[in-house]
This record gives sequence, structure tokens and C-alpha cells, in this order.
Amino acid sequence: MPLFTVSDLDNDGCDDVVLDWTDSLTPIQVFYGNSDGAVKRADVFEQKYNVRTVRQFEFADLNEDGVQDIVGFTSPHGWKESKLGIAWDADEPEFIALSRGKRSYKVLNSSYETNSHTGLLGDVDNDDITEIIQITEDPAKGTEIKIIDELKFITTGKTSINRSNHVIFDAEVGDLNNDGLLDTVITLSKSHKQHPVVTPEDANKIGTIAIYMGRPKTELNKIQPMVLGRHWMDQQAWRQYLSTKSAEAQTQAYAGTSNVELLDLDHDGDLEILVGYFVQANSSWTTSGMQIFENDNGKFFDATLKFLPEQPANRNLSQLTDLLYDASLADRNNDGKKDLILALRSIDSMTDPHYSSVFYLFKDGKYVPVLNDESLLADALKMQLIQSGDVNCDGKQDLIGLFAGIPDKENHYLKTLIAN
Repeated sequence: MPLFTVSDLDNDGCDDVVLDWTDSLTPIQVFYGNSDGAVKRADVFEQKYNVRTVRQFEFADLNEDGVQDIVGFTSPHGWKESKLGIAWDADEPEFIALSRGKRSYKVLNSSYETNSHTGLLGDVDNDDITEIIQITEDPAKGTEIKIIDELKFITTGKTSINRSNHVIFDAEVGDLNNDGLLDTVITLSKSHKQHPVVTPEDANKIGTIAIYMGRPKTELNKIQPMVLGRHWMDQQAWRQYLSTKSAEAQTQAYAGTSNVELLDLDHDGDLEILVGYFVQANSSWTTSGMQIFENDNGKFFDATLKFLPEQPANRNLSQLTDLLYDASLADRNNDGKKDLILALRSIDSMTDPHYSSVFYLFKDGKYVPVLNDESLLADALKMQLIQSGDVNCDGKQDLIGLFAGIPDKENHYLKTLIAN
């Protein structure tokens, strides 16, 4: 299945798409936005370079030429190793491509292989140097990567994050208290290698996110983080979920934190923290219940009931959604207020019969789930991983998703819905 990320790579005012086919051995695909709204694929890499799985793309102008460079943190499953050999194990080098002018990239070589479910790209240490930190999933460890002569990259061996009893599935950076310094937020889950069964209550005991408030010229490993967060499932909901699973599956049941997003949810100029949660029992990751922390100048308060009190589809235990992959904001009903868009692996029309699991409209200070029969959903009901972006360069946030139907030969399953 493909995963993609939206960003304006060439700084032309049009958002673009970078896409990877997971658990395959295929080239990264790049699609550029343009005024007609139909993103178009371009061959941008100087040499053919196949990748198995990029879990997270990040972008920064690493070589300072005015074009965004591409960093993909890789984490192949390794499911095919027994049949296809060691080249299909659970490790591979990160994907790093430096621009050679607009719409041209050189992919860097490396023998340093990892299993990075996420990573960090930015001036994380606030020392005026952009760091690349790959985060090994389990046990969780963040290690710095260094680019050599714009030709290859190596690991420096420098550890930025070391949480040996935890798993880190996602991480984000942003200025949370408007002091001009980058802060870092990582998800926390219990190690699935050390703990075959992890309940929501187990998750709550360790917290679900860690917040590192940045300090000038200070490495993350020298900052004591704030640890917050609770899984949305209570014991009754957990028992209900397990009742649908076999006795064998219950011995592998796991509750974790899927992702963290930094978004200005109350429209006051600072970033709130949205946390996504999942459960699984010898299965794919399912459910997409969320928690929101309101930001008051770097102090955080659980404001889930304030901003997102009703999550009927995302917390539905009869018709489970797949996991939450990303979240973004866009004005979907043209009322001048940005609404919440959730990128789920599941198709909206296949989850809750009454409420959308993807679209929440901002009304009276909170986000309200859209009814599934509302006209504004239209083709979006057949799309997956929906994200916002200005693909036709008109200053409005459009929608980009994977279309669940006959493939569009030009756009390779990508579909755009242009804002009015």
C-alpha cells in the first residue's frame, strides 16, 4: 500500500506529493502540483534507487539551494525475508535525496541500515545546525546521521534519545512556546518485544507522549521531558474489544500510541498536540481515537472534551477504523474556519454508517464529526489517507488522497479534490 506526504518541494506556491509503496522494492515517486489541480508525476532522481518501506518523509533545505531536500525514515517489516532472502529483512538505509536544482535530486548512498518508524529533521539541538535523527523503533533509540560531501551519509553514533523500555512510533518538532526554539514531541508505547500483552492501563502508567522543550545549544538527551497522555480506551472498552478476538489473539493484544501531530487547533497562533491511539490483537492496527492537549505558552492541558468531545466513528468498536496516519487542517465548508482532516488507512464509507471518521468541522469552538450523508464528503468517501494541501496554487487548501477505485493511470491512484 502506498503512503505519501504533502510539501511544497520547489517553493513555487504549489504543494507537491512524495509517495512510497510500502513493503515493495520500488522507486520513490514525486508528483508536482500545478494550476489545473491535477498533480503530475516527474522523474526527478538522477539514478534509479529502489526502496522497500519509508514510514515517514520529512523535508528541509539541507544544502541551502532554495529547494526542499527529502529525508525518508525507513522501517520495512521483513515479512518476505524467509522467501526472498536477507535483502528483504527488517532493516534498510534511510532515504536521503539532495536537490540538484529544481526538480532534480541525487540519492545518497549508505551502508548504515536501520528500522526507523520515525525520525527528526530540524535544528533539534537549537545550535543553528539542522540535525537528522533516525529513531529505531524497539528498543527506542534516536541516533544522529551525518551527510558527507553531499555524496553519502553515516551514523555519528551520537545518541539523542534513549528509551530502551519503550517504542517510539512517531515524532514531531515545532516551536510550542513561541520562543524561537524548536521543541520535540515523541510518542511513547511499551516495548512489544519485552511485553507480549500491553493493555491501555499499561500504556497509561508510562504516559503516551514526551515533550522536550528546546533550549539553546542543548542536546535532547540533556533535557528532562514532560510526560503526558492517556489511551482513550477504558477497561470496559478494552474488554469489549478483546471479546471479539480469539483466545490466541488475546495473548498478543497491544494498545499503543500511533502518532502525534502539532496543529493550531484553537486558531490562536500556537500549536496544540493531537495524539492518536490504536489497538491490535495479532492483527493490523485499528481504531483511531484521539486526545488533544491545549497549549498555553508551553503549558499543556488535556482539552479533548473541549475540542473533540464526540469521536463516534474513530472510537467505534463494532466497525473499526484503521489507524490514524496523519492530521491536517482545511476549511471544508467555506465558513472561514479551518476544519480537522484525518488521514486514515481505512475508507470513510466502510466505517461508521452515520458519522465520518475523517472530517470534523469547527463549530462553536469545537470539532464536530460530519454526518456521512452530507454533500461535502462526495468522492472523499472513497479516498484513503486524505491530507490537505494547495495543489493548484490558489492559496486555498485542497484535499489529496488515494482513490479506492479504478486506478488513474496518470496519477497512480492519487486523487485531488479542489477547494471552491
